[in-house]
Amino acid sequence: MDIPYGNMLDLTWMEFDYISRGYEQRMQRSWDFVRNIMATQFNSSGFSKKKWKARDIMTLPYIDEPDIGKTVERMSEETFERMKSYLKN
Repeated sequence: MDIPYGNMLDLTWMEFDYISRGYEQRMQRSWDFVRNIMATQFNSSGFSKKKWKARDIMTLPYIDEPDIGKTVERMSEETFERMKSYLKN
C-alpha cells in the first residue's frame, strides 16, 4: 500500500480501511485490464466456438458487483488531508 511504517502506526482503523479499500480497487482495475486482454485473445484466436466475456475468465467483486443503493459516508476534509500527507512521506 506504499505507506511508511511510522505513518501506518498513526492511522486510525477507519483511515486504514479507506486506504486498503482504495488499494484493493486499484488492484482489481489492473486485473480488469488483464482479463479483458485475455478475453480478446480467446475471441480472436478462432479456435474457440464460445464467445468469451471478461467475467467468464475472472470475477472481480468491486467491478462486477457494485454496491448500488448503498450509502457511503464521506470522510472529513481534515482526515483526507492528513491521509494525503502520509502518502507524501
